[in-house]
Amino acid sequence: MRLLILCLILTVYSSHAQVGKILGGLAKDGAVRLAKKKGKDLAFNELDKTKAKYDTTSFGYSVSFSDKAGQFENKDNLKDVITVGGLLFDERRDQTITEQVRKYLDVGEMAYASNGFRLAETSFIGAKLVLEEENETNTLMYSRTLADLGMLYNSMGRYGLSEEFTRRALEHRKEMRGMESIDYAASLNNLGVLEKNRGNYNEAEKELTEAIALNEEVSGPESLPYAISLNNRGVLYQILGRYENAEADLRMALTVAANTLKPNSGQYTRLQSNLAFLYLQKGQLSEAEAIFKQAISAISRDPLKSKSSNPDYAHMIENLAGVYVKMGNYQEAENLIKEAMVIYTKKFGTNFSGYGLAAARLGALYRITKDFDQAESMLFEGYRVAQTAYGLNHPVTADMELELALLKWQQGDLAGAREFFNKTLASSVEFIGNYFAPMSESEKSAYWKTLQPRFEQYFAFVAMAGDDPQDLYKALQYRLLTKAMLLSSTNRIKKEILSSGDEALVADYETWLDQKEQLAHYYSMSSEDIHDQGINIDSIESASNSLEKSLSERSGIFNSAYHQTVPLVEDIQGALSSSEAALEIIRVGHDAEARNVRYLGLIVTPNRISKVVLNEGEDLESKYYKAYRNMIRLKREDNYSYQAFWSPFSQELKDYSTVYLSLDGVYNQINPATLLGSDGKYLLEEKQLYLLSSLRELVDKPSPQKGKRTLVLGDPVYGSDKISPLPGTLEESTQIAGLLSRGGYQTELVNGAEATEQVIKSSANERLMHIATHGFFIEDPQNSTSQVFSVPLHNVNENVLLRSGLMLAGAGSETEVAGLTNEDDGILTAYEVLNLDLMETELVVLSACETGLGDVMAGEGVYGLQRAFLVAGTEAIIMSLWKVDDTATQELMVNFYDEWLKTGDKHQAFKNAQYKIKEKYNSPYYWGAFLLVGS
Repeated sequence: MRLLILCLILTVYSSHAQVGKILGGLAKDGAVRLAKKKGKDLAFNELDKTKAKYDTTSFGYSVSFSDKAGQFENKDNLKDVITVGGLLFDERRDQTITEQVRKYLDVGEMAYASNGFRLAETSFIGAKLVLEEENETNTLMYSRTLADLGMLYNSMGRYGLSEEFTRRALEHRKEMRGMESIDYAASLNNLGVLEKNRGNYNEAEKELTEAIALNEEVSGPESLPYAISLNNRGVLYQILGRYENAEADLRMALTVAANTLKPNSGQYTRLQSNLAFLYLQKGQLSEAEAIFKQAISAISRDPLKSKSSNPDYAHMIENLAGVYVKMGNYQEAENLIKEAMVIYTKKFGTNFSGYGLAAARLGALYRITKDFDQAESMLFEGYRVAQTAYGLNHPVTADMELELALLKWQQGDLAGAREFFNKTLASSVEFIGNYFAPMSESEKSAYWKTLQPRFEQYFAFVAMAGDDPQDLYKALQYRLLTKAMLLSSTNRIKKEILSSGDEALVADYETWLDQKEQLAHYYSMSSEDIHDQGINIDSIESASNSLEKSLSERSGIFNSAYHQTVPLVEDIQGALSSSEAALEIIRVGHDAEARNVRYLGLIVTPNRISKVVLNEGEDLESKYYKAYRNMIRLKREDNYSYQAFWSPFSQELKDYSTVYLSLDGVYNQINPATLLGSDGKYLLEEKQLYLLSSLRELVDKPSPQKGKRTLVLGDPVYGSDKISPLPGTLEESTQIAGLLSRGGYQTELVNGAEATEQVIKSSANERLMHIATHGFFIEDPQNSTSQVFSVPLHNVNENVLLRSGLMLAGAGSETEVAGLTNEDDGILTAYEVLNLDLMETELVVLSACETGLGDVMAGEGVYGLQRAFLVAGTEAIIMSLWKVDDTATQELMVNFYDEWLKTGDKHQAFKNAQYKIKEKYNSPYYWGAFLLVGS
């Protein structure tokens, strides 16, 4: 075992020219050991000296940072760690178990603090193996080893392993020291940071809040552990959009940390940067400027470093330059970036990644100010460096290609713009194919935010300059890839595999997930860092590909989940008959010069693709949408909305009786069927409309449904008299349950106090779910005290999945607190809906108000209940856009089920039901609130 450990260490140190030194130690005979004893003491003295350069508190505490300030100081320290580590691992004789483990942990912790993750991992594993071999696992050293591995894997994005070791450390420390100990508080903090990184925000807040209270008690209100846990919760609150809470925590963290840390230390500077970036996000530019200036001043006063050669100083003035760009103070921003470039050149040369990034940043600034000659010079200089320092398909390189595409567009060089758009999007597609599927929901959302601008800008280019048929073809192909990409969830597949009982399959699957997490992490690193850490990406990729092939051959579930193909444009065209057309509406956002919002319509027929551009996108989203809603609400004839929203497409679609619609932006907030043409006919009467979450559904036909199980729920008994009862839903649900039962369905009818969210959560294999209750959507994400019917909803600001949901039995009870994952608080959020298993469900009907609303995100439709139920697996969903009339809703629903049972075609049944209500109540207010989306 000792030889195995030594081999692990040798593998790492071989890349740092330490092999000769370590092998030399192996050749020493007994006569030299006495001299080596002194050498051992010297090595440990060097270890202590090197360790003194670090704030050792951070060795045991995961810390959340928004920036990489202090990274160069850490890199310099890593060189010392490698040197002293080589001395220590050279001497392996005459050491106690404690000495052996100490050197592994100390070197590993310093390497971890310096981002030397491969060396850190090897050192921690070495400590773990020694302790386990010597049966020393019932020790504090073992707790520390587990905790170190948990922190390391969290920083590497290997969250599965991180959770395993972090939870083991927490339990071990609980047994060894109790829940009132400093060690337990550290592990609780680390678990909170891990949960935050994984997107489990409710758990993260709970754990970090407990860690704060415990650290205040056991370490003291002026201690660094207390400051770190405050900082971590502040960063969490920033993610949640609870800016006031975030500011309070981050400011307090800085105040407390000032008792321990020097103002010019990397740790303190990074804590300052967290607060500065919060202010930048809030638009408080003066506050952000002041904090960055404080940090810059402190770094400048470091007696051991000259600012003229300090790359951490250069990095911080780049941050300040970013603030000045936001302020419009372009001259000062230019001066600071140039100063940073001079420092990088002096320290590292002009092939250094940081120099390339600064050059690209300067080029982007020149592009904004329309100094195109200098913009081109600097962007190509940054691009030159990036291709070497990061690689051809790296996200940094792709971002520079996007900047070059925008520059060429502004210069009128459309061929050049196409060239660079093709490059940046090809890199993005490769990343999606290699790394996207295994990610969690939160990870996918985070990565998509970095990828999305590249596609949005290309769509804007196609809208304004893309008249070449190939532009339209590529735009539609990219849309098929990305539209509803976040709707494809593999979480359910993961649960199925992990609970399959096939131990070998589960072990290989978990290994594959870890390999994918490693590769995604390494993919974000520069070639310099990869080389410095001796990482062999090719070997990991090869192992991952081999294991993926094996998993695909052994598991049909795995293969179907992770090898989904994207249909080609030709497949979409082939699915259309001569009387059918498809319309893909794309909100293109801003163009290269950040001007107006536009809408691009790609019209697909069996033999051609054409485009229509609506240039007044901002008007559509403001005054025209408000007018549409007001006319609906007031039940007045609307002679304007058709012209604004549909007329631009009507000429291209006039020869097609059936139109498949894939909507975006404001089009998700209207019902196209309610638009009234100049001939007095609604679009409902003019066309057969099918609303799809993506045009993929034209090719990806649903599998035949065999089940007959249905769940009908209505008239919940709420837990507060502030929530209006819905007695009409009792009659509605009773009638529908009767219809379905007579139609041969096995129907479960749930009403009153039994109409709980747990009934929905525990349902399985339902072909149909009909839920008649209050729905809600909270529009203001900044309002931290959001309420529905005076019922407080906590944590609603994390994302729209928490700002939309259904009110069920018990909602509003004073004994319950509405959070993300409460088992049965009466509030079923869209966040909770994600975890339902609706793979056998053909249709979910939400007979409630505003269930179709949600945040409108370009390219992904409405984020809310619609997205959540589709991710959970249902093929189609019926939902509403505005508060509906109870009587009309009841009639519409009963008519719909009656028609569906007769025809078996839910789309035609839905349209027939709308016609029947329209005959009785002509206003769209009564028949147009509901939409059927899906195949």
